[in-house]
Formats: sequence, C-alpha cells, structure tokens
Amino acid sequence: MARVTVYLDDDVWSKFRASVFEKHGSLKVLSKQVELSLKHALQEDEVLTYLARLRGKRSLKKHVRLRLKGSPAEVDVREMRRKASTLKRTRRS
Repeated sequence: MARVTVYLDDDVWSKFRASVFEKHGSLKVLSKQVELSLKHALQEDEVLTYLARLRGKRSLKKHVRLRLKGSPAEVDVREMRRKASTLKRTRRS
C-alpha cells in the first residue's frame, strides 16, 4: 500500500469527510473511501473512453443513407397531379 500526500481544496475535503461520516458513522474508513472514489473515477474514465470509441465506429455508418420503402415522393406527387388533372377534365365534360 502506498502512502501519499494530496493537496485538496478545504471545502472539497470537508464535504468528502462529511459524506463519509454520514454514510458510515465514522472516519475510520476514510482512506478506503478515498481509494474507492479513485477507482470509480478510473472506471468511469475507462467506460467513457470505450463509449467514445464505440461512437467513433458508429459514426462511419452515419454517412450511409437509409433506403426508404416505397416510391420516391416525386413519383407520388406526379401521380397525384396526373389524377387531379384527369379528374378536372372529366368534370368539364
């Protein structure tokens, strides 16, 4: 086990000590909680790095244009216009 000296903001340290005391009712586990907090921070960083790598792989697929089912809208619009003009002609007669 390593013994280290760390310089922290007084307010941050006080809040951390208070949270440990509130959670455990004692400060005997303070060192263990510091270690656990560091481990969680490292794990979170690893997860975020992994997710960023996954997003990077997926970004290549974003450039692929999805094929829609059915005909393009322009074909549908042309057909609707043709039917409308046919209907107008039949009404005139």
